Amino acid sequence: MALHINAVPSNNVKQLAEADLINFNTITYLAIAAALAFITAPVSRAEHPVIYNEIINKATPIVSLSPSSASVTSGTSIAFTTVVAGVGVKTPTGSVLFTAKPVSGDPTNTGNTTGTQSAITAISSLDKTGTATWNNTLPTGTYSVTALYNGDGSYENARSSTQVASVASIQISPAETTSTVTQGSSWSTNIQVTSTQSLQGVIMFSCSGLAPGMSCSFAPPSVPAGSSQKTLLTLITTSPTAPATQGAAVLLMLGIAFARRRKLVFKVLLCLFVATLGVVGTTGCSAVHTMAEPTPAGTYNVIVTATTGSMSQSKTITVTVK
Repeated sequence: MALHINAVPSNNVKQLAEADLINFNTITYLAIAAALAFITAPVSRAEHPVIYNEIINKATPIVSLSPSSASVTSGTSIAFTTVVAGVGVKTPTGSVLFTAKPVSGDPTNTGNTTGTQSAITAISSLDKTGTATWNNTLPTGTYSVTALYNGDGSYENARSSTQVASVASIQISPAETTSTVTQGSSWSTNIQVTSTQSLQGVIMFSCSGLAPGMSCSFAPPSVPAGSSQKTLLTLITTSPTAPATQGAAVLLMLGIAFARRRKLVFKVLLCLFVATLGVVGTTGCSAVHTMAEPTPAGTYNVIVTATTGSMSQSKTITVTVK
């Protein structure tokens, strides 16, 4: 609706008659009434929509993460528990993304000796208390673990601090696992020893399953844990040998030189005779050398074991003696 008022130029003013004045007042009244009606008329919301911008500030929760154990042996499960604490009485809802990333530099990280294999992830829903748990048997290695809360209508995304978890192990790898030796000879091979970065102390070596007359040695006999090292394994066999008579011969000369009676000379001669027959441990003949037990021919499974604390690993080496 539009209101138009026509003004009369001042140079054309004329004397209005009484009837004309009445008509003018009526027109003026109607014009004012129309203007007031226009001003107070309701405005259609369809033609003039009102836009409301609603701003909601989400709260930031506190996300905590704790493993059931910081270090376990290979094959043992670890439980990672996350608690998402909200503000006030409203408990956060939604889910948590767990990420276990291998730590670079740990030589025991399974499948990759540089520790750069892909991270392991899992998603777990929060329960009514705002808690989520991830149970997993991680491969051997050291991991940095985090929990990421994905947020909901009231809470922002939030991440926990990083926790370190280790799946400890010892790994030994002989360069050769089979050998053939002859009686009286020895055989050697290098053994690579790798242990989890988090392990401390030393790793000791031992052998079992040795054949009679066989012995083993390691050089070095132990290595530091938590690194990659080598040791040299040597297996030594013995062969049938003639009994040594040097001790008895010396005893004979001394006995003759200092003997005062024939009885002593006779005893010395008896010891020499016994020594030549290879009899071991005869009373009164302590100077006689004992003959070493030869390693019998055959095939033997020698078990090499690396141990640190309560943890150990073994490998079998097959040895054939001819």
